[in-house]
Amino acid sequence: MKKKLFLLTVLGLFFTGCEKALEYDDISTITVASQKLEGLIFSCGINIKDKVYAIKKNEITTWSSFGHSINGFDYQEGNEYVIKIGTKNHYDPSMGDPSWDEYHLIEVISQTPKDSDGLPENFIPSWWEEKK
Repeated sequence: MKKKLFLLTVLGLFFTGCEKALEYDDISTITVASQKLEGLIFSCGINIKDKVYAIKKNEITTWSSFGHSINGFDYQEGNEYVIKIGTKNHYDPSMGDPSWDEYHLIEVISQTPKDSDGLPENFIPSWWEEKK
């Protein structure tokens, strides 16, 4: 009986240890506004106008644009969130340093139904409108 218990314990530890946790290059706590706003996303050398998250990062009090997806984050408009995210940088010498980043939800700290205060009208810079 003791041999079986020992064997089960060793196998349990072995299989638990095989699961590799994703290592992040940065971990941040951000506030995500209750609505997405028009903004610019830079991709493949061009700017694309689209809806982006309005966020406050760490202790910063002004809203800024965040045009990336957050893996595992189920955003619902009308709720303001405080979340912890991990950033994983990927490097490709032909693309520059860093080449691209992935964002992963680590934890939803709070989800509050509300209209976020102090949001700008949009995140479209004046040079974008002048360019047209």
